[in-house]
Amino acid sequence: MQTDRARWGAMQSSVCRWSAGPMESQGAGAPGPVRPTKPAAEGKRSRRQALFAGSGRALGLMLSLVFAIAPTVAVAQDKESEANKLFVQAREKLAKNDAEGALELLDEAEKLFAHPAIQLLKAKTQREVGRLDDAASTLDRIPAAKLPKPLKKVHDDEVAEITRLRGIQGRIAVRVEPPNAFVVIDGAQFRGGYDRWRTLGEVRIEALAPGHQPAVRTVTVVASSRVDLELKLQPLRGTVRVSVPGGMRGVEVRIDDKAQVIDDARRAGDVAAFEVELGKHEVVCVRGDKSERHTVDVALGQTHAVQCEQVGQPSSTGLRASIGWGGVAAGLGMAGYGTWGIASYFSDLETAKQNGQIAQTNKHYGGALYLASGLAIGITSWLLFVREPAATESAALHPAPSAATPLHAGD
Repeated sequence: MQTDRARWGAMQSSVCRWSAGPMESQGAGAPGPVRPTKPAAEGKRSRRQALFAGSGRALGLMLSLVFAIAPTVAVAQDKESEANKLFVQAREKLAKNDAEGALELLDEAEKLFAHPAIQLLKAKTQREVGRLDDAASTLDRIPAAKLPKPLKKVHDDEVAEITRLRGIQGRIAVRVEPPNAFVVIDGAQFRGGYDRWRTLGEVRIEALAPGHQPAVRTVTVVASSRVDLELKLQPLRGTVRVSVPGGMRGVEVRIDDKAQVIDDARRAGDVAAFEVELGKHEVVCVRGDKSERHTVDVALGQTHAVQCEQVGQPSSTGLRASIGWGGVAAGLGMAGYGTWGIASYFSDLETAKQNGQIAQTNKHYGGALYLASGLAIGITSWLLFVREPAATESAALHPAPSAATPLHAGD
């Protein structure tokens, strides 16, 4: 027990370096031990002998009580010893400029044994990293009136310094979503948010989280004021492109067991695209009692194509292709007729020139119109009705920060 007291004396010296006194000292006027005196008269001997029997019983009861509380005392001593070890480790981290690590150790030490030396070093460290409100709360837990003079001076100096800093600094409180996001200020990272007092002026704040778009804000810190900022990071997304032969009508698409909304315009075709977060997803196509499952791994800025053939309608596909090729043929016929009209116009011009006449014809107008219309009809018919959905496709809905990765067909 004497060794523990020596340790706590060293702890006091580490907090209050200018004071080397012990944490508990006995005053000069403290009373000495009480010494037993001899009986005043020999006649009292019989009464003392009568008391011996009762004293024996009391001694037995006292020994029982001592043995009962001995484990509790041992546990308390173990906690003090462990708190002292954490205190020493915290000082070592502070020597390496690891204030956050030191605060974690001091938190544990205070829970084990709320010694003023631990609390004062904790408050001092909290103040130095800008956590003035936490430092003030730590100081409030210290019974300042019962402190020895050296520690009382440290306590009062900390209170005065916190009051001074609150007058010349401002507070920034940043909340982030998702909760595991990092807040980056002055090159330092803080997980889960930021709440500190700091010097005045403009401060650039950046929030980062895996799988999310970063967010950057600039705020101005004013003396004795507070800036509250909430940053909700948007998930990075890719696209799942689901195609069903024969059209989407009557087909339900589920992604990760969640039914997707397909508007009438998309149901009229055979392709529907859905934005999803990055990573693996399960895509299920359901039509009546038929279902088809695919697992996709969506990368940033990429479109992953899923083709649900088992729930499709092949007969509709044949009709669709027939309509498409018919449109292509009609377009080619109109384009050919337009080309003939333009060629005929130039032929008429040449004949009139040879005969010394002025050609009066407008075949070139009609030819150009037929040519343009034919090309438009043919190309549109091919795109809408003939072309099969591509097995792989890259779509830059969100600019990818790295090179695009190859797409894979649905499993």
